[in-house]
Amino acid sequence: MAPIKVDKEEKRKIILQAAIDIFSQKGFHKATVAEIAKKACVAKGSIYDYFKSKDELIASLMEYIFAQTYEDMQTSSLSNEDPVAQLKEIFLKATKAHEKWEEIAKLFIYYWGESLNSPKAQIIREIQLKSYIPFSELVIGIYQKGVQNNVFRQLNPTHVFLSYLSLIDYVATFVYLMGDRQYISLEEFGKTAFDIFLRGILKERAQQVGSE
Repeated sequence: MAPIKVDKEEKRKIILQAAIDIFSQKGFHKATVAEIAKKACVAKGSIYDYFKSKDELIASLMEYIFAQTYEDMQTSSLSNEDPVAQLKEIFLKATKAHEKWEEIAKLFIYYWGESLNSPKAQIIREIQLKSYIPFSELVIGIYQKGVQNNVFRQLNPTHVFLSYLSLIDYVATFVYLMGDRQYISLEEFGKTAFDIFLRGILKERAQQVGSE
């Protein structure tokens, strides 16, 4: 009987999904490779064929989640030709993605804090920068289209993107770290935050039209 061929990329995704579940439940330090392997229905040793350590596993997890989120953002940008509507939809979907990945996002924050003074910090920065490049290109491209169409003011595109990104991260992080959705809605907070950002980049005439 011929051996069953296993799709390595598919197996890697299964391991990453299992890692999300286990890390979310137990945190980075309490989670074990054996538990992740059991959840993924693979041998413990086979995990090391893909990831040399738990640190490498969580770093790959960051890349995986960033990629999943960006794919959704890219779809949003294609659904509307209006640059204002595009930026708004991407903004709200990005904050919603934080909610979707809430537990693992908290883990990333704590892991990042613990790693600031260690060699791991450089690895994390490199992953973040690599992951942000396509997102920055997407947002800056939409912004520049708005400038060309006389909708947005001419500002430093990199500064616009960093302001946009920082606001997304702040809105989501503030809400889920507060731990109480009774008094604050992520969706409503996100809409208000985006409106404030938008008024900072809109041309005066476009602001007047938008307020009518």
